[in-house]
Amino acid sequence: MLGVQRFFGVPVDQTIEALLTQSAQDQQEVTNQLGWQVRKAVEVLVQSFDKLDLDSNRLLLAGADEKQIYEAALTVMMRLVFLFCAEERGLLLLGDPLYDQFYAGLHPARSASGGS
Repeated sequence: MLGVQRFFGVPVDQTIEALLTQSAQDQQEVTNQLGWQVRKAVEVLVQSFDKLDLDSNRLLLAGADEKQIYEAALTVMMRLVFLFCAEERGLLLLGDPLYDQFYAGLHPARSASGGS
């Protein structure tokens, strides 16, 4: 990547500077898309909470204001994003019996039978 051939005799769009610029633009696009997806997921989650609250004659969320509900939904979504990223990067101990039993929600009896 940093060999001399990368600095001389390459097309302008293949120079280190051009590649770094493109990488920054791509990173910003991924960030923007993730932000949009999280906002949409929070919206769906809040609408689901509202529907459940309506079905319970407004008893389910009694005492919780809109800001609290939104912040709770956002917190849940951001934690999910964090966990999905950690899982994708292999940072979780998936496959470790202790982790699987107590954190991943897999129980040996259910895992062995393949069902719930």
